[in-house]
Amino acid sequence: MYGLLPSAHTSTEFIERVEVFKGPAAMLSGIAPSSSIGGVINIVPKRAGEQDLNRLTASYSSQSQLGLAADVSRRFGQEKRLGVRVNGSYNNGKTSLDDQKKRARFGSLGLDYRGVGWNAALDVWATNQDQANGSPLMVGFGTLGHVIQAPDASKNALRGTFANQTSTGIAARGEYEINRNWSVYAAAGAARYWYQGYLNGTRVIVLNDAGDAQGQTYGQAGYTHGVSAETGLRGHFRTGAVDHQVVLSASVQQKREGSAPSVTSASYTTNIYQPLSTPNLASFKNVNKTADNTFTSLSLADTLGFWDDKVALTLGARAQG
Repeated sequence: MYGLLPSAHTSTEFIERVEVFKGPAAMLSGIAPSSSIGGVINIVPKRAGEQDLNRLTASYSSQSQLGLAADVSRRFGQEKRLGVRVNGSYNNGKTSLDDQKKRARFGSLGLDYRGVGWNAALDVWATNQDQANGSPLMVGFGTLGHVIQAPDASKNALRGTFANQTSTGIAARGEYEINRNWSVYAAAGAARYWYQGYLNGTRVIVLNDAGDAQGQTYGQAGYTHGVSAETGLRGHFRTGAVDHQVVLSASVQQKREGSAPSVTSASYTTNIYQPLSTPNLASFKNVNKTADNTFTSLSLADTLGFWDDKVALTLGARAQG
């Protein structure tokens, strides 16, 4: 389901695997809100396994960036039908840039139930990332025409900048077997993503070999709210020597977005080897709604198997608006 994860950054703590489907995947998965028709990246969340899990991971990086992550799962009942998996992490401290600090918090809950002829799952997650007093510097050499020696990577050229990102989401899915060959499924989810700060407004253009540069900071703020749902019928049958696997599906997604009406910028002159103590910082403007779109889709796909499924051919059609 599109629209349930932020486009800027996805926490990996609750991810079991990442599936990358190459080729023209729009027929099977629908056209993404970004209008891409080729390739799909699917995130599969973790589920409780047959064995109990108690995992605690500590980490240390940069100057004093300390982290702790927990991954705990259980299955309950005589037949272990109910599964619970909890993931949480916390990272905080100084980074490799002088006086910059970062903090990241994440939590998720994954539930699943294996019924007789049916199954259901629920995922809830929340994440927050704060970056204070600094940002990695993006340097351009288009004006100068050649690349010069890199500055000390620990020098903080953007003191006073900050960035904050918060994301929350929930998704539920269920499937019911009508008989051995046919089943129905449905899913729904909602997510919110909010950001403010100097997320990528940290560019400078080098003017000469001494490292003098012209820079700009950009104050950015906005949000994305998404609601997504799908339902479908999945079946299997044979016509003579040909095996058919058919999926009829319908989906809908609503996406609301907002941002500052015009991004404010502030210019300054600096040097990449001896940066200013604090560059001119752009101000922020109010966030207004900029988009409110609803996408609907109806599709039918049939995968034909020949010679005991040694050869497969998928045919399908999709109408999307």
